[in-house]
Amino acid sequence: IGGTTGNYADLERIDILDMGSPDELYNAFYGLYSLQSIDGTKINFANEATPTTMFYNCSSLAALDVSTWDVSGVTSFYGMFTYCRNLRTLDVSSWDTSSVTDVYQMFTDCALLNNLDVSGWDVSSIGRFEQMFTRCYSLSSLDVSSWDTSSGNNFYSMFNSCYALENLDVYSWDVTNVTTYANGFNSMFAACYSLQSIDLSNWDISNF
Repeated sequence: IGGTTGNYADLERIDILDMGSPDELYNAFYGLYSLQSIDGTKINFANEATPTTMFYNCSSLAALDVSTWDVSGVTSFYGMFTYCRNLRTLDVSSWDTSSVTDVYQMFTDCALLNNLDVSGWDVSSIGRFEQMFTRCYSLSSLDVSSWDTSSGNNFYSMFNSCYALENLDVYSWDVTNVTTYANGFNSMFAACYSLQSIDLSNWDISNF
């Protein structure tokens, strides 16, 4: 039903009885801006379905249980929760992200999201981190200190407008794959008004 307007756009609740094993989850709930409730535990990723822009602009959704999802075969989270402006918490702490290569705009405009644990994520295969947390206004803390970013080549606007973010440890990040400032680091920490300091002294930027 995703990617539609009209009657579906006014849906406030979806009850999933048996979703089976879908081959594709692209745009599954895209643009359902009135959606307030859906049981995420009934969504099955058994066939390694791609969840790009899956909940794009589900701007009324305040809660979503994705804690038990097996995303081990997923390669892209492109725009997955973009414009989910009412989401407060999202438990993705146990996700196996070892196959993921792209997190472009994954949490962009999750304006009320104040609790997000991605500290244990395996991001070693991700190349594009572009706008991953852009306009996550309410995030006050985010532990990405142990991330292996050695494959990363695009960090453009990654933390842009994270107004409440007070601490960010990226000291040990490997950014040697970045070759241009414009697509590499431009606006990466722009408008992080609460961030008092950030230590980038260990970064090797000799390739651009």
